[in-house]
Amino acid sequence: ELLPRHMSVFRSNQFFFGLSIPEPEQQEPLPLRLPNATSVQLDFLYKCFEMSPDRRWSAPELLQHSYFSGWQLRLRQDESGTPTIKKVN
Repeated sequence: ELLPRHMSVFRSNQFFFGLSIPEPEQQEPLPLRLPNATSVQLDFLYKCFEMSPDRRWSAPELLQHSYFSGWQLRLRQDESGTPTIKKVN
């Protein structure tokens, strides 16, 4: 379900004129959709998928999440010039 602010943008944007937002037949909770996910993984996803921008975690906050415990940011770059992240055992 969209937040009122998002719904207002959708309704007032001419790009979306004549379109409706599809409604799923049923919503499947993440734990049912991802039965093998750990509680830490689910918590991370919930923080990513939070509808409200005010409550959704930022990228720097997400990088501090316990999901990334044991991960270390490598400042080396891959072939494309992108910094790499590698899990440290």
